[in-house]
Amino acid sequence: LILLPIVATCQTEQKKAYAYLGGGVSFPTNSVGDFLKMGLHGQVRLGIVAGPQVELIPGIEYHSLNLKESFSTVRGGRLNILMIGGGLKCFFLANKNDSKPFVEAGFGVAKTNISDLSVPGFAYVRGTSDIKPYVDVGLGIDLVSSNSATISISGRYVSIMMEGDDVTFWPITVSVKLL
Repeated sequence: LILLPIVATCQTEQKKAYAYLGGGVSFPTNSVGDFLKMGLHGQVRLGIVAGPQVELIPGIEYHSLNLKESFSTVRGGRLNILMIGGGLKCFFLANKNDSKPFVEAGFGVAKTNISDLSVPGFAYVRGTSDIKPYVDVGLGIDLVSSNSATISISGRYVSIMMEGDDVTFWPITVSVKLL
C-alpha cells in the first residue's frame, strides 16, 4: 500500500502524447524515379504513448516532386502527394535519457495529383488526381537534445498502391519531437 501512491505519481508524470514537426527530402524509386527528381516534404505527426516502447503515430504529410531536367521542353508534370494515415513506432535498445533507435510501419490514404503536362507547340496532357491506399516501413533514431525537445531522424520506404506501377519513394525526414 505504501508503494501505490509512488507508482501512481510516476505514471502521471509520463507524458502520453507528443507532437512531431518535420520535413526533408523524398527520393522517387521504380519507374517514377525515371521521370521525377528528388523532392521535398513536410509532416505533422502525433506520438501517442501506447506502451513503454511503443507509440501510435497518426499524421499528415505532403510531398512534391518535379520532372527531371532531361525533360526541359516539358512544362508542368509535378507530382504532389497528400498522405493521411498512421502506424506504430517501436523503440529498442534505449532507456529514458539516451538516444532511442526505432522501427516504424504504417498505412493510410494518399491523394496523388499530377499537374498538367505540355510541350509548347506540340502536345498537352491534362493532369490527373487519384486517392489510393499506401503502406510504409522505416527506421530511425530519436536523439535526446533537451528537456523540451528531441530531434528525430528517419528513413522510410513508401508504396502508394496505384493501378499499374505503384508510386514508391524514400522520404528522409528530420523532425522535432516537442516534449
